[in-house]
Amino acid sequence: MKTSTANKYAERSRLAQRGGKGPIARRRCLQDWLDLDRRREIIFDYLQLLEEIKGPMALDSDLPYSKDLVRRAILEEILENPNGELRSQLEIAYVQLEAFITYEEHRVIAEFKAASMRSQEMADTGDPTSIIRSVGMVKKGMGDRAVRIQERISDNMRQRMAQIKRVGSKMLVSTRNCCMSH
Repeated sequence: MKTSTANKYAERSRLAQRGGKGPIARRRCLQDWLDLDRRREIIFDYLQLLEEIKGPMALDSDLPYSKDLVRRAILEEILENPNGELRSQLEIAYVQLEAFITYEEHRVIAEFKAASMRSQEMADTGDPTSIIRSVGMVKKGMGDRAVRIQERISDNMRQRMAQIKRVGSKMLVSTRNCCMSH
């Protein structure tokens, strides 16, 4: 069901006046919300990029906009259209933003993966000397650092998933309360 523009602005005002905690607490004024066309452009460009990416991680420099701006656009879209057709896709896209990492982090992980593959090939020969050399290659490939980066990404993704679900549940509670009061 479409709501009128006045209702949308009224809802934005209620959300802005609420202040308090949550992902939109910093944007208390209606003027701080992204224009609908701008927001949708940001989301569309980001979703297009997600379709083109090969692999679980990508460079943050490949993003068409900053992570913060993409996050903001997605959150505002979900807040304005909580039951929109793209809701689940936007939630996933929101979480996937965490997989965009710096060049240095990407390099560390790529080097570690390459070293791991070479060491596995060496270890598969069964030669004890090769096995020992392969362990050294993995250590040299910054294994500990690569694992820490991947763990941080995973933790951040879990946090973002919880955050976006909270936004959804607050909207659901808000909708129920609104409906019950009439």
